[in-house]
Amino acid sequence: FDDSRNWIFESSKSEKSMSGKEETKLLSIPSSFEDELLQLRASLEYKKKLTPEISHNFKLMKELPEIGLDETSQRKINIPENKAKNSDKILFLELEETLIYTSLQEPAEYKNSEGKQKWVKITYFSTLSKHLETKYVNSRPGGKKFLRELSLVYAIVVFTQAELNFGAEILRRILDPKKKYIDYLLARDQCIKNGNYYIKDLRVISNWDLAKTIILDSSIIAFSSNLDNGLFITPYQGEDNDESLSPIIKVLKDIAQSK
Repeated sequence: FDDSRNWIFESSKSEKSMSGKEETKLLSIPSSFEDELLQLRASLEYKKKLTPEISHNFKLMKELPEIGLDETSQRKINIPENKAKNSDKILFLELEETLIYTSLQEPAEYKNSEGKQKWVKITYFSTLSKHLETKYVNSRPGGKKFLRELSLVYAIVVFTQAELNFGAEILRRILDPKKKYIDYLLARDQCIKNGNYYIKDLRVISNWDLAKTIILDSSIIAFSSNLDNGLFITPYQGEDNDESLSPIIKVLKDIAQSK
């Protein structure tokens, strides 16, 4: 991994309709979309009412100062193109509560009820505390399939608000030990601090077309500078029965096929 470094979707729990069939819930927010996404959005069923969590996030965003172009222009990042993938679209993914759940407390059991490995102990050097730190990490169900299938149609970049060393260990130990799916790693140092929040402003990416860029994150505030490019996923809290990633695969594949 190179250390240099508005889609609103809620699907943690699918609900049954009156017909008895499970339906995936999508949430709509006021926003302008790239023309290439409008048709796909119209084909999906949206909830008309925002959840309290999302409404609260938008309220917080209004209180944050706008990040100006002068600041993003000073942070330009060039992400090398993976020519082997032959894709002109790029997908940014958060780690925390999107692909993994992290705890500071050692779990009583490292395996789930089915006897499968659930928790992984991660030790890394923290550049903030200047010493080794340990966290216990639970990978979101369906994560490997998600990365495997979408890496065929996107350049994939992990863009996390966590420290770089922690992110690198997650990729090395859990998500992509053979370096087959994830092309690049960006971390906290590449975020823009705005108030108490770390913003992943995609305008800092200098060599990719923003219109062909998507970010998947469990925090709307994290992609508040690029709402047109953002896909919100319900935060993962370590549930064994979480199924949030599976339906998003199809949505992202459909977007990848658009021109």
